[in-house]
Amino acid sequence: MAATTSLRKLPVEVFDRVVHFLADEEPSSTREIWHKPTVHLIDNEQKSLKNLSLTCRSLRTMVFYTLFRFLRLGFDVVLRETSKAEYHLQGLYCMSRFIQEHNLAGKIHGLTLFFPVQSHIGSQYLPDFVRDLVLFALGEVNPRSFTLIGSASLLGSLTSIHVADEDTWAFGERIHVLTLKQPSHLARPGKVLDLEVSCNLLQLRPWTEMTMNEGSCLKVYSVYEYHSKKTPSILNWQGGYPWEQTQPSILPQLRHVSYVSIFPLPSHIRDLARALLCLPQLVSLSTQLTPAADARYDILEDATEVGKANISDVWMEVAQAYTILAVQIYINGGISKLQRWSTPDDKVQFDDIVGSILIDWNLEEPRVWQRICGDFEEETLSSVA
Repeated sequence: MAATTSLRKLPVEVFDRVVHFLADEEPSSTREIWHKPTVHLIDNEQKSLKNLSLTCRSLRTMVFYTLFRFLRLGFDVVLRETSKAEYHLQGLYCMSRFIQEHNLAGKIHGLTLFFPVQSHIGSQYLPDFVRDLVLFALGEVNPRSFTLIGSASLLGSLTSIHVADEDTWAFGERIHVLTLKQPSHLARPGKVLDLEVSCNLLQLRPWTEMTMNEGSCLKVYSVYEYHSKKTPSILNWQGGYPWEQTQPSILPQLRHVSYVSIFPLPSHIRDLARALLCLPQLVSLSTQLTPAADARYDILEDATEVGKANISDVWMEVAQAYTILAVQIYINGGISKLQRWSTPDDKVQFDDIVGSILIDWNLEEPRVWQRICGDFEEETLSSVA
């Protein structure tokens, strides 16, 4: 009979390898960021490490910090109701006490907050506890990666941006995902937030990476004169600051941007270009404007999404969107430090479109472009615009 041993008797190095194998390398909200966001975005089917922690006290102690490396908090109620808001605020205090008692603050690498679109939180309805929750996350915990999942109006409320939402009905209820990352050496717990300077989420930390997924815009193509509709987004603001080149950048240290929007309107890509022009340190950009190749289902086969849309028009608008993005960014010469632009989109002629515009860039590999030395000729780009 083969000899057996207990997990608790394994050498520390071996047990660490077991834990590393069972643990998630990244949260589900990160793994699924290239897909259309759904209410299941924060679901985690991998529970092996959690199950291991429930076997006995000693094993729980050994895996405890790894188990809470990524923390997810979901809120599934209508947040306008004061009693329920107070309930969640009490839960926040309990969470704070739990983190302090177990010295977890420095061990949490990523924190995700999820608010259902049905909660209808707008800037005029934003309860104080939601802002308290964000301040708690960025102050007491201060993780390297912070993800906020909710409606465009919720993101607008926390970023001091008045979202143009009059055409929300045309796009349907969409879940937006915003992930911000700061350098690891700055992600120290207990770092005081200077709220006198700003309560804007984008300015509360020296973010260097941003990933934004705005879901699918396919439904709007069924609407009459869809091209005139305004996409609800923090990129499409009403009046004033922040996406103004004449104003100080609200993200002065941002270096990497990943943007996902399935079949966006070309007019909204102009909003994206305008925002990118306000990022003086941007060096790499990734864009995805079509469904992911490994999507769980084909959105173009979903009758509720397609509606009366003309699919040929949809693909034509994607090509136009990429043309606009290339022209609008480089004809202005505003992103002088941008060195790399890539996309996973393999169903659109990205290389042909971009290659005809980015005359001072080189194709490194399919759908990956790298800037080379030399100045672009504005006259050439003007003819494309």
